[in-house]
Amino acid sequence: MKLALILCAFAFAISGCQSTSPQTNAAATQYVDLTQASSQEMASYWVLKHREEPRYPVEMAKNFEAGCVKLLLAINADGKVDYVKLLQSYPQDVFDFASAEAVGKWRWTAASSNPQHQPVLTIVDLSFKTSGSRNLKQWQQHCGTAS
Repeated sequence: MKLALILCAFAFAISGCQSTSPQTNAAATQYVDLTQASSQEMASYWVLKHREEPRYPVEMAKNFEAGCVKLLLAINADGKVDYVKLLQSYPQDVFDFASAEAVGKWRWTAASSNPQHQPVLTIVDLSFKTSGSRNLKQWQQHCGTAS
């Protein structure tokens, strides 16, 4: 009985600490939806100042396999990525982690036409190809023809 009371008190104390910690709520942020916008329209809000290339998975490079990833990004008022959502990938589950990890390190500067640093939603397409990729036909079907 004593143990049960101690555990309840401990659980109550922990839950109380968690409820008082400040949290940012990305869902409450008002984003401008640029998911259908041109790259020029995106540039009127944010200009990419730091881009880190995703790591090409070693096995895929050794096998000359190409792929692509489409990601939804939420860029906050500081020019950082608030969150990344995978929209599609080919081959599935191969380039996803490396892509999300890389774009999470990207940084933007607000364009002069965006003095309020308005957060935006945008889509990023990343392609992975090597010279002599063996699956170019499938890559073109899933990823398009852009390099």
